[in-house]
Amino acid sequence: MDYGEILGIRKLITTAEAQRFPELMLQDRVPEEGIEGDLAEWDIEYVNKVLQNNFVSRDAKAKPSQFEKLGHKTANCLHSFFFNHVPAGKLRLLRQPGTERERNARAWITRLQRDMRRRHGALVDEWMLWEALKGSLTAAYEGVNVAIDYEIPTTHKPTASASWATTTTDIFADIETWSQLIVEDSGRMPTTMFFNSSVLPYLYKNDLVKSYLASTNVGTQIVQDGRVSRLFGLNLVQWDAAYVNGSGTTTKFIPDNMVLIVPDFSEDWIQMLRGEVVIPTEDGEDFQYVREGWYTEVTRNPVGMHLYYKTCRIPALKVPAAVVYADVIP
Repeated sequence: MDYGEILGIRKLITTAEAQRFPELMLQDRVPEEGIEGDLAEWDIEYVNKVLQNNFVSRDAKAKPSQFEKLGHKTANCLHSFFFNHVPAGKLRLLRQPGTERERNARAWITRLQRDMRRRHGALVDEWMLWEALKGSLTAAYEGVNVAIDYEIPTTHKPTASASWATTTTDIFADIETWSQLIVEDSGRMPTTMFFNSSVLPYLYKNDLVKSYLASTNVGTQIVQDGRVSRLFGLNLVQWDAAYVNGSGTTTKFIPDNMVLIVPDFSEDWIQMLRGEVVIPTEDGEDFQYVREGWYTEVTRNPVGMHLYYKTCRIPALKVPAAVVYADVIP
């Protein structure tokens, strides 16, 4: 039997591209771009605030323009390459078209592929993006820890003027100061503040916030929805998702008592750069380069097929000053 209808390279890639993971926050927010090879490069933009208002007469010579200062970053895309085994018993069920067994076998293979792509692809992508937004990414690369500094300015990693756990703290003043940092240093307007549930009580118990909630219909929204979606000119996004590392430790993507303020996600300030990986062609006679690769290989011990998945990528933070990552409990 030809298994190409479900296990062929083209079918595997098409199936994977359609998979979404609602529990992951950034997969559909951060733009993605494919690059040639697996060496990523990007420029780092710094806002030039010098006003060039030296006017000239109509027939004067042109004046030289000073090019905007740019930084430059180079990093190898981080590769993931994993396989899982499809037992011969499952493959045998595919030889019974139109039966319940065949449908169950197809569903099992689709779940297997989805699990591989989530754990080794989408979940890792999510972790990498949050680490970049917090300022640095450290990963084991061929057994050696590699650290990438995303050069977020020190002033964009502030602490609150006073603990947000104190109800009299002027939370609005902190957020206004941090938002202004983004406007002045990146030229972009912040729109969203991310945090986990540890921060929410500080907002609702704050004297200034309580006064505001009592005087508007936002208080009703909290009673109905259990949350408020907008405050202090920013969209509020509470997110408590976590990952489990190799040693079994559970870690939230956004740590307790931290807030992350950013503009709308767009390719001009942040991207996920996805490099090329090499896989066999459909007929197995040659090889090809793709962004996310899937293929199978018949195995003898144990008998069946290995299903392979490989990808490589790296986040590119082009405007580090577009981010404020703040500690609200100094």
